Amino acid sequence: MDSSERTQATVHHYWLTALVISAGLAVSWLVADKAISDYQKRAIDQHQQQHNLLHTRLQGRINSLLESIGWVVITARDSPTMMRHSIAAFTNSYPSIMSAGLVRHSAASDELLWEYSSVLHRQSNRLPLLLEEARTLSGLMENPPASAAVIVTPRISLSMENQLQQATGLLRQAGDNLWLVLLVDPTALLKSLVGAPDTTLDAIRIHDLDQHSKTPLYETGTIEETGYLQQRSELSVGNRSWLLATYARPGELAPGAWHSWQSVWLTGLTITGLFALVCYLLGRRTSRLQSGNRECLQKLKEQRQQLGNLRVEKNIIRQALEECEQRTRDLVELSPDITAELDESGRIGFISGQVADQLGQAPADLDGQPLSNLLAERHRQVLTTALEAARQEHTIQTTDIRLLNREGDEVNARVRILSLRNAVYGCTGYRLGIRIG
Repeated sequence: MDSSERTQATVHHYWLTALVISAGLAVSWLVADKAISDYQKRAIDQHQQQHNLLHTRLQGRINSLLESIGWVVITARDSPTMMRHSIAAFTNSYPSIMSAGLVRHSAASDELLWEYSSVLHRQSNRLPLLLEEARTLSGLMENPPASAAVIVTPRISLSMENQLQQATGLLRQAGDNLWLVLLVDPTALLKSLVGAPDTTLDAIRIHDLDQHSKTPLYETGTIEETGYLQQRSELSVGNRSWLLATYARPGELAPGAWHSWQSVWLTGLTITGLFALVCYLLGRRTSRLQSGNRECLQKLKEQRQQLGNLRVEKNIIRQALEECEQRTRDLVELSPDITAELDESGRIGFISGQVADQLGQAPADLDGQPLSNLLAERHRQVLTTALEAARQEHTIQTTDIRLLNREGDEVNARVRILSLRNAVYGCTGYRLGIRIG
């Protein structure tokens, strides 16, 4: 190997090593990115699961609250006194209910029959304020939704002793023109219904979709930066729809993502370094073997040239054989005699076209038929004896026979028989030359 070839081989080895390093870094980056993506997907799935659990629990508690209001009305509808006691007990069990009362509604005016305030909310005269506000909100009591047993009003700001009190009204029909009205603090109610949320949820927001207000009905936690995972779902609250939104940081849901990323990169760099070292050592060994390979390639080139020459000779021989075969076919066609080949059982495997002229039989009709079918019955044994003699003596046998033409007339013929043999199977068939006349 001269100096130029040695320099070229060295540069090739450096390029190959650099390629291995580049490929290793690329694979490490892809695997690390895949690991981060898997952790993010796991965090999204976990957040979705926690959100669904919270949504299911909250929706169930809301439905239970609304059903409880309905049961209170149904069980105490016939007794106003019993209803008042039932409402008092029900109100005290829900601290978020500020007041409850029974209202007789008419087109002209609304009459508050009685009002009950819970132990924590002894201030009265809340319901008249609610009724005054409610009459301006879409006429809910005039046209109550047929699909909702409990009517929920939008969030209303009530002025109580020079202070604004946020409240929501729950309305349930208790008889003819009678309505049970509950005044609820929505924030306190949702806080009691949500309970203790999962610690991995950084923030919870609940909005009234029908009210289009940026101020949530209920919120926990703060969102100070971007990159939070967010899930939203709709809560059905009587005749209204509330939006439940939860926020979580991926790092809280998948704390091992950064360590996994570091492990992937460390492993990838280690494996890449080992492969690069092995590649460089193998490259140096390859350079030592290249000179020997060149000699082998030169010999291979010479042998390929010899094979090419043999291929040319083979083509010449094949062409000569094809010409010989065609010549034989032409001689068979031009010969006035009938030429035939029989298998070792005496059946016709080939018969020349002269049989059509001499005997009026088509060669295709005779294929696979015993030759003895073309002989007069008294001459069939003669043919069998001649075939056996040709097989045993390995010589050409000649005998006279009488053939049958298509009309069944006998025709004189002389047949020459040669047995076909090979070293493995012995006699494999016969060739016949049949001359008519």
